[in-house]
Amino acid sequence: MSIALIKNNNVILGPMPWNYLVFKEELERCGVNFPDLPEQTPSDLPMNFDNGVSIVFVIRNIPDHTPETQFLTGPTWDFEKNPVEATYGVGDYPIDYAKASIKYLLKMKRSEREENTSINYTFQDKTLRFKIKREERNYIASLLSSISSNSTINFKSDSTEGKVFVTLSKTDLENICIAINTEVQNLFNWEKDKFDQIESAQDISTLNNISF
Repeated sequence: MSIALIKNNNVILGPMPWNYLVFKEELERCGVNFPDLPEQTPSDLPMNFDNGVSIVFVIRNIPDHTPETQFLTGPTWDFEKNPVEATYGVGDYPIDYAKASIKYLLKMKRSEREENTSINYTFQDKTLRFKIKREERNYIASLLSSISSNSTINFKSDSTEGKVFVTLSKTDLENICIAINTEVQNLFNWEKDKFDQIESAQDISTLNNISF
């Protein structure tokens, strides 16, 4: 629960977490010298002082909203209640700003999926597992570029059975690269589909209904 300092039903400080020094300084600015202000969060609020000054608990009523496309307005205050209530409204950002925010969030989500996605690749009697993040696929690509057509390499791979050794040819590495790059491209296709939905949205409500 937040705390505020009010004077004659006007908010002077907060709502915010309890900070002994900040509230003490603000009390002094309001003409109140109270040396016994507790250093820890008080449990017996409201604390009433001279000059219509009080320190009160605040309940913040925050409606559901999408931070990338909407902002909080207000609040309006109900000083008659204990704890005092602060009720917020919601406003919409300009559509171009909101689209840019959602596109950035989409980019981060695609990058997160790329970082955490693996593919299964069937090789002989084993199911190998490869991560598709950039470092992993660059490593596989470097192996492919360094191996000659008639050579093989002993490769220690993740699999559904744990770590296993397999002997891979250049063709095997090519097929693994294709499988990895296909999954990466699937993620970019997914991002492009969502990007187009964002781009074509005409209002904030439509933007907020695009899920990913």
